[in-house]
Amino acid sequence: MSGLLDRLTGANSYSVEEQDRIRQARADFNGSIETYQKRALENKEKGSLSPEGAEAILKRNVEAQEWLAAHPTARILELQAEKDAYTQDVNNVLDTDIPKANFRSFYMGLRYLAGLDDPRLIKSLKDTLLKEADQLESWYNKNKDSLNKIQLEQQTNDSQTRILQAVEDANYRSVLKGELEGLKNKSAQDWTDVLAATEKNQEIIQQGEFRWTDIWNSFVSQLQKIPGLIFFIIAFFVGSLAANSVIYRPAIYRVLYFFYGALFSPILAFYFLIQRIRCGPFPLYGVLPVLESTPEKEETYGMVTYLLRSLVTYFPDENISRWAGEYETCLNQYDQGKAT
Repeated sequence: MSGLLDRLTGANSYSVEEQDRIRQARADFNGSIETYQKRALENKEKGSLSPEGAEAILKRNVEAQEWLAAHPTARILELQAEKDAYTQDVNNVLDTDIPKANFRSFYMGLRYLAGLDDPRLIKSLKDTLLKEADQLESWYNKNKDSLNKIQLEQQTNDSQTRILQAVEDANYRSVLKGELEGLKNKSAQDWTDVLAATEKNQEIIQQGEFRWTDIWNSFVSQLQKIPGLIFFIIAFFVGSLAANSVIYRPAIYRVLYFFYGALFSPILAFYFLIQRIRCGPFPLYGVLPVLESTPEKEETYGMVTYLLRSLVTYFPDENISRWAGEYETCLNQYDQGKAT
């Protein structure tokens, strides 16, 4: 009965100052839970925290949140005691799991170093790196359930010492020392992916993927694209000839003739070839001559604009005027004949 009374009246029995301190303590506790929650998820995603370690922290977070919900009138000392217990539990996970992740990353990274194509990595040193990786992995798998941070760091340091002692070049020894320290910055899964990609590349080379036959096949496949390119060039050129052949007619006809010429280029190409033999060269006023202009006017434009306009611009001359007159005469004669 007294316990129930305490819960019902406890919050109101505190002074204003103590209530503020309790609210602040609860807020700090919730802040710690949120911080560790975010840290656990980030480290799990990066691979520096195992799925089991992340799950243990997330589970402990739920327990802490449930405790806060179940003890709305907890005093300062109770809150602090529960927060300390929670923090200790989470740090115990981090203190063992993160060093384990770093240790796995270290021995996986040794295998990656051994596979690098570096002239400074003589065969004996590569053998040393691979031997150390195998020994560390075997030791870890055998003792991982009882390992702590100090043991893992000691094994890593001993391995680094043995590797560096096998290097005679003092300058390279300093470089390699930095590389060995950096091996712990990745996750074991990252190194696994890198090693798999490296082994795949080596298999491709060993299996002779870069053979002369492949080079020849690549060359042939490129040649097969040439007919299409040639057809496109011919169609474009014939379309231009067709547009220029009606230079004396309105611009809309030139555009239509350009597309018709390109569409029926296999037939019209022979037509223009025969015309070329019979009548000589064709006058070409532009790729698609639709804009009438003069040299003086074009000089007022900048170089870039001039080059772009030159594709669709033409300069009228006496031939165009004569052809236009002849075309107009033909139309008039046609109209007169039709009228009679």
